Amino acid sequence: MIIISDVCKVFEGQEVLKGVNLTIHDGELIAIIGKSGGGKSVLLKNIIGLQTPDSGSISYDGTDITKVNLTQLNKVRERFGVLFQSGALFDSLTVYQNIAFPLRERYGLPEGEIRERVSAALAEVDLNGVDNKYPSELSGGMRKRAALARALVTSPQIVFFDEPTTGLDPVLKNSIHMLIKQCHSKIGFTGIIISHEIPEIFYVADRVAMLHAGVIVQDGKPSDFINSDNPAVREFVHSGMKECTQPTEI
Repeated sequence: MIIISDVCKVFEGQEVLKGVNLTIHDGELIAIIGKSGGGKSVLLKNIIGLQTPDSGSISYDGTDITKVNLTQLNKVRERFGVLFQSGALFDSLTVYQNIAFPLRERYGLPEGEIRERVSAALAEVDLNGVDNKYPSELSGGMRKRAALARALVTSPQIVFFDEPTTGLDPVLKNSIHMLIKQCHSKIGFTGIIISHEIPEIFYVADRVAMLHAGVIVQDGKPSDFINSDNPAVREFVHSGMKECTQPTEI
């Protein structure tokens, strides 16, 4: 579905991406891991089209988004759902209004259909009875669930997760990871998770790719990373495993 080919990007005078190559298959849940500040978020912004690579291509089913105009890019983006690191909920809107927002902005649906789809999205993430609450009235975990409901409400083909468990305690991290995995299994979207959560992300993703020094240094099954011979991968994985504990349920 998505082919990233020789993508390079200089950001604020620094060569962040130095020739990234990665193919993401239809329906899989892939995690892109790497150290904080290593370019994962820059790569995500390029994949989504918020930034344009200095060279290389990013294709969705044969459409290279680095070569299209804004109208064509927005057409591709209609297939996307995004769960931002901060959740990016609008503080001045209720949970219901936040989740309904993309339906109104993109499609102008009748209010009855919007209500049905918002209710279904809230049920999908086990978040009922908070429709009229504001984000400030929710716990951190509930805000993440509300943001996930908004990402899923348009029935996207591709969902991007930018560090979805940042700022949460270990129990809530496990809960959100489990929820992402369950939603993926049920809905079947193509999922791309940007993460540095090791080893937790290994129990969530079908496949893992590690970004290091501006390139993908390893790409494969989670088990391949635990047993990797690549020094950079071994250092990153084993340092993460020292700090974290395995989730109790997957």
